[in-house]
Amino acid sequence: YRIYYKNGSKVYKVVDKKTKKLSFKVKNVKKNNVYYVQARTYTGSGDKVTYSKWSTKKYFIQQAKLKKVSKNNIAWQSIKGAKSYTVYAATKKSGKYYKIKTTTKRNLKFTKINKKPYKVAYVKVLVKGTSGTKSTSKIFKLK
Repeated sequence: YRIYYKNGSKVYKVVDKKTKKLSFKVKNVKKNNVYYVQARTYTGSGDKVTYSKWSTKKYFIQQAKLKKVSKNNIAWQSIKGAKSYTVYAATKKSGKYYKIKTTTKRNLKFTKINKKPYKVAYVKVLVKGTSGTKSTSKIFKLK
């Protein structure tokens, strides 16, 4: 199979192997960019190579990196290609996460989770980008 990923007009070849396993890492991904991955199979060698059609494009976007601004305020870097950021919070790391707000800004101040005040919040941000891309940040503890 042959796999490529692309950012804008630059195309990177990731894998060109004869194997049945489909696993690879995308390297040299630049921050704040939207990428897509495509794959196709091929048989033969030299001048006699037959390719399948390209797979549907699978888009991916960078995760938001969260930081504390103040007691009830969380912030993250702007991500190129992001349409919105949805903030979720819970009072326990493995507890139920409640949607706080969807915003286009790079920060959010909140004082309640599920209409109740909190002492410690565990926060994650879902980034929604162009072409249906989504990624969720790592969980961030806010005291």
